[in-house]
This record gives sequence, C-alpha cells and structure tokens, in this order.
Amino acid sequence: MTKRFSILHISDLHRSLQDPFSNDELISALVSDRDRYLHENPSISAPEAIIVSGDIIQGVPLRTADYESEIKIQYAMAEAFLDELARRFLSGDRSRLVIVPGNHDVDWNTAFAALMPVDKSDMPENLETALYSANSPYRWDWKTQTLYYIADPDRYEHRMDAFWTFFERFYSGIPGLIKILGRADANLFGLFDNRIGVAAFNSCHGNDCFAFHGMIRKDTIARSHLEMDDSGRIFDLRIAVWHHSIEGAPYQISYGA
Repeated sequence: MTKRFSILHISDLHRSLQDPFSNDELISALVSDRDRYLHENPSISAPEAIIVSGDIIQGVPLRTADYESEIKIQYAMAEAFLDELARRFLSGDRSRLVIVPGNHDVDWNTAFAALMPVDKSDMPENLETALYSANSPYRWDWKTQTLYYIADPDRYEHRMDAFWTFFERFYSGIPGLIKILGRADANLFGLFDNRIGVAAFNSCHGNDCFAFHGMIRKDTIARSHLEMDDSGRIFDLRIAVWHHSIEGAPYQISYGA
C-alpha cells in the first residue's frame, strides 16, 4: 500500500505584540482545523510534520528606538507559539518542524547602519545596471531618491542575527537533525524516518530595507544536493522550501513587503 504523508504548511506568522491575533487564537484555529479535517469524508490525517516558510516575526521599521529589544520580544512570542504548536501537533518533537526565514526576519535597522549615501558626483554612469547587477553593493531609496552603498559589509551580514539566535536556540539539543547551522544559506531536515529530505533555504540573500527581492545562490542549491547525498540517507522524496516568490530574475522582483 502506498504510504501517505501529511504535512502542515504555514507561513507569515508575523508575531508581534501589536498583532491583532494572539498565539492562543492562532493555535486554537489550527487545532480546530485539524480536528475537522480528521472527520471529513475523505478525511485528512493529522500532520506528522510542519513547515513554517518565513516571516516568523513582524520586524520593526527603520529608526525605531531600542529596536533590538523589540525584536527579541517578537522572537520570544514566536518561539512560544512554535513550542506549543510542536507540543500539540508533533508530541513536542521539534526535529519534525522545519523553519526558514523571510524578509520580515531581516533587521532593517542593522542593514541601514551598514549603508552610506553616495554623493551625486560619485554615482555610477548606468545606475540601473549598477543596482540590478548580481551581488550589487548599491541600494536605492525611492522615498528620498538617495543612492546608498554597502560601506560596512561585515555589519551588513549581521542583519539576520536575531533570527539565527532564535533558530539555534529552537533546535538546540534536538537529535536526528541532518544539518542545522545558524547563518547557513540552507539547512537540511529528514522527515518520516528519512523517507523525505527537506532543504530549507534562506532566500534573503541581499534582502534589506531597500532591496525587497528574494534570491538563493546557485552554489547553495548544488551544495545542498551534495550534502543530502553525503548524509548517507536514502530519501524517497526531496523537498525544497523557501520564502520568496519564484517569478522574475534575481534583483528584479518586488512584492508587498
């Protein structure tokens, strides 16, 4: 008999104290849906794994005072939600809960602190080409019509530190995980006794307060394929998970951020 797998896929939690829906309300709605699906005809099995595909928190606007404390509060709220979700749906087994980041998990204030405005006399001749070239160091602010340059790349790379701190804490000490590394472009999970392998991609490469695109680097995809092979697990199915849209060329897609 063919084995059926049931996976709950949710996204865009946007956890924040300002959200009109509390953790309890969201959990209650999910539990009600699960119970209803079990008794429908045909029924849908209770999920044996959960995928959360990005935007774990709401994030904070630019120039927010004490933004770091606010972000910590939001991730604490998100972790409490995910902890109860795992307990109610997965018997507390966090290894069966897959998390990837989204654009709202990028700290705009840290990203902005790494930028410097470009003087008009120093602007590149072809601004469009400079902005949309692969790995461009330039950013354009439409509100102020200002061109910025990533003057501090090291600081810029810390714009997702709060997410990775939460991510590492959530999976700390959990056995059975294939690859869980903070700040990794991809993490790997094995679900259903390693029948299904999941590559959980960070699609926020180059994403910040002025660049709303999503991108996964080609070498990241290739490396994940090789690491799955090297894991020694024989997967019947491989799944890729990420947050952003797949439409348009890199650096040339925008969405409602």
